[in-house]
Amino acid sequence: MRRLLLTLFLLAGLSTAARADIVLDFGTGLAGIGGVYTLLAGPDATGADIPIGALNVNYGNGDTAVYICSCELNFDTQAASNFINIITSGNLSKFSGIGPATLTFAADTHLLDGTISSWLSLDSFGLQGARGPDEKNRYLLSQLGISVTEWNFFGFSLTVDRDNPTAISSTDIVNTAVPEPASMLLLGSGLLGFASFARKKIFKS
Repeated sequence: MRRLLLTLFLLAGLSTAARADIVLDFGTGLAGIGGVYTLLAGPDATGADIPIGALNVNYGNGDTAVYICSCELNFDTQAASNFINIITSGNLSKFSGIGPATLTFAADTHLLDGTISSWLSLDSFGLQGARGPDEKNRYLLSQLGISVTEWNFFGFSLTVDRDNPTAISSTDIVNTAVPEPASMLLLGSGLLGFASFARKKIFKS
């Protein structure tokens, strides 16, 4: 049931993806388990130095690319400090697809910065999910030949390692262009319906 709830939560955001041409997807890749994850009261959560090993690019016209990176995800869902970022330790190397062989960056460059507007924590040792607006590094976009400037991140999902509940075993952060106002209205209606559904199911369990 918990996995179903998270899937519905993420799909509410994915409903706008079909309207966007370009998708950037940051994920664990081959980076493995790591980082420091802390579940707080509320339930809020923080994450630091969570390994991100891949950037998948879908240009929306059939062209794709996969880049290998040594990056870290950091976030805090608490209202007072609310943020999310992805920081690279250096260059990204193309594994497959079109585009430059190397995306060049200095160490500690932020590839993504944003805030978390919706957070769902299903249990201390399982799936977590979030959504919210973000901004990409403009040099990242220009190297990829992408002119989009406004983005949403959604489908931000984490799986906590059951053998070490302070570490993350997998991460996925899917990004699309900000949808038009009509799509946002539809998304908002879907989220309200989901919140009601989730609340009833959780209280019954």
